[in-house]
Amino acid sequence: MPILNRTIAPDSKSIEKINLIKAEEVAFKNNVQLYSINAGVQSVKKIDLIFNAGTWFEKQRLVALITNLMLNEGTKSKTANKIADLFEFYGATFNVSISPDTAYISVTFLGKHTEKILIILDDILRNSNFPQNELDNLIKNKKQQYLLDSSKVKVLARRKFNEVLFGKEHPYSMYSEISDFDAINTDNLKNFYSNFYSSSNCKIVLSGSVTDADIKLVEKYFGKESWGNNQKIQAINYKVKSSDLKNYLIQKDDSVQSSVRIGTTMINRRSPDFYGLSILTTVLGGYFGSRLMANIREDKGYTYGIGSVAVSYKHEGYFVIVTEVGSDVCQKAIDEVYFELKRLQDERIPDNELSLVKNYMLGEMLRAFDGPFAIAESCKELIEYDLEMSYYQNFLDSIKKANSKQLQELANKYFNKGNMFEVVAGKNQ
Repeated sequence: MPILNRTIAPDSKSIEKINLIKAEEVAFKNNVQLYSINAGVQSVKKIDLIFNAGTWFEKQRLVALITNLMLNEGTKSKTANKIADLFEFYGATFNVSISPDTAYISVTFLGKHTEKILIILDDILRNSNFPQNELDNLIKNKKQQYLLDSSKVKVLARRKFNEVLFGKEHPYSMYSEISDFDAINTDNLKNFYSNFYSSSNCKIVLSGSVTDADIKLVEKYFGKESWGNNQKIQAINYKVKSSDLKNYLIQKDDSVQSSVRIGTTMINRRSPDFYGLSILTTVLGGYFGSRLMANIREDKGYTYGIGSVAVSYKHEGYFVIVTEVGSDVCQKAIDEVYFELKRLQDERIPDNELSLVKNYMLGEMLRAFDGPFAIAESCKELIEYDLEMSYYQNFLDSIKKANSKQLQELANKYFNKGNMFEVVAGKNQ
């Protein structure tokens, strides 16, 4: 058997192709859409239920979040403890989550217990009753967490930055006040639950070693009869009202570090430019070897970490650079951020650097499709943004075809300093 010479690094190879497994789509008679991903060999499955029930749709702050968090806290026939015991007995994990646009329910379970799990989920979706004692405990804990978070400069900067970008009353910036917790009651939650957790507003992703029998069981419990209110979800349009001021300081005299956010409103995934913009943000600050890390961390030593990202929501998007730096070097760090943005506008990215970033991004795409559950997460993103299943293949092709001239043009189009907002939370030096 040959002995490896570990003093010599293996040759690097470019990624020429990624086998993208597509979800099989099934439309049930009650309008629930199922996306089936049969990509596993072990008898472990995951079901994700997806609803247009994020903060975009709430009329009162916190209602969407608290409704989502309370779903497994009791039904008409089961207490929260009973539901938790059943999931534990069947070796299942139950999770809920919410984004500004979308709410999720996810359960991972053993294949032999598929029907048992679907029966519990069916009860949660039809009969959640939001017990007052469970709500009181949740509100108490959330208020304590809110007060704790409100002392952190990174939280203060994030809240203000989104408000500056979108406007104080826009759902993408609408952070809660402490008084909003006390305004929540079970009637608020029950109304939101009835209106938005319904068959007409539900899409399902089933992943793992999926069989025809599994699909029939999903149809049995979620695809035949209508459930929930099933009223038509009214389209809501919110206008972005960015601040007239570009620079904000949130004074916090007891802070050793300052949290910095620099960015602007931007295109989202639906724009053809988003592919190239994703490459640019990766070059700038999207991986450990990025320009911002090399300059502001490695060379200047101003921070332990700095990054940039293009964030996409369903209706809007934004670009942001995030870091925490010593208060005494805050302005110096900001100056270096603008230096790197200007360099992307003035100079073309060298071929070797662009090749490195492309391979990094293609490698990340490989990880995004490594296994059925990872594929399911990618599928959920497409559903949330109403994108075609061909999106990731188009993204892959765009990464491979991108050139430095095209990226320089995008930098000049989107990275103008005059469009950037700055928010700093910390001590003013």
